[in-house]
Amino acid sequence: MEETATAEQPKKKEQSRANKIAGWSACGLWILSIVLSFCIPPTSPLIWVPDTILLLGFFPLIWICPWSLIWIAWGVLTTFIGWFLLLLLCIPDSSLPAQSLDIKHHLAEYHICWPWQILGVIVTVCGTIRLIINTIKLIKTKKSAQQSGA
Repeated sequence: MEETATAEQPKKKEQSRANKIAGWSACGLWILSIVLSFCIPPTSPLIWVPDTILLLGFFPLIWICPWSLIWIAWGVLTTFIGWFLLLLLCIPDSSLPAQSLDIKHHLAEYHICWPWQILGVIVTVCGTIRLIINTIKLIKTKKSAQQSGA
């Protein structure tokens, strides 16, 4: 009984260390994104960088997450935001209430749709591949357990 308890402690320390590294790196990337969003003017061709770094800040947290469905959900939602930003560019100002025009122009100027769409699709594909691999591993484990038990 004591052997399993001591074997679990290094594993918990590794997980705790990985969680701390993921959390701090995510916070660092988010802070960098916020700083850059105030430094890069909307007319700059590099206006996509703050959003990209903001989204990359989620990767360490997603990486340590064992559930593939979290990857897929985050990817789909991020892609949806990208499509919303793209759609926003196509809506004429005359079809919106005057109160929402400032918000529309801010989103169109400061938030480019491509980082959202590209990173969302990448994470969705990786999550789907991860789900398929985990499902295959689960099926193999179940089959080997049934064969050894039979």
